[in-house]
Amino acid sequence: MQMPQPMADSLSGGDGGQQNITLQRSMVEESFNDMNKLMTEIAITPNMEDGQPNGLSLNRISPNSIFRRMGLRNGDVLMGVNGEPIQSPEDAMRMYNSIKSSGEVQVQVKRRGQDRTIIYNLQ
Repeated sequence: MQMPQPMADSLSGGDGGQQNITLQRSMVEESFNDMNKLMTEIAITPNMEDGQPNGLSLNRISPNSIFRRMGLRNGDVLMGVNGEPIQSPEDAMRMYNSIKSSGEVQVQVKRRGQDRTIIYNLQ
């Protein structure tokens, strides 16, 4: 009798996984309204690879911050939003605008060397 092969590998494409997170739109808007407070809850620095910008490195994420509720972890490298690359803080603001104005946003993150996709559903 032949055993069925697990489908997880073919579905994930070897990208380390996908995560779905539901966020309350009001919570996101409230958190992002106070930029000064927001910037105390995370350290964002350019991530360089082979001398070229390659995403934004996320560190010192506060435990109760919106970033933690968004599933982001210290050491994550934010690579893109909806398939568009992120290489600067301005690009990160585009992420915020995408989240603010749409019902679903896909964020590409590299975590411990593995590519991941986090899908945010806003209600």
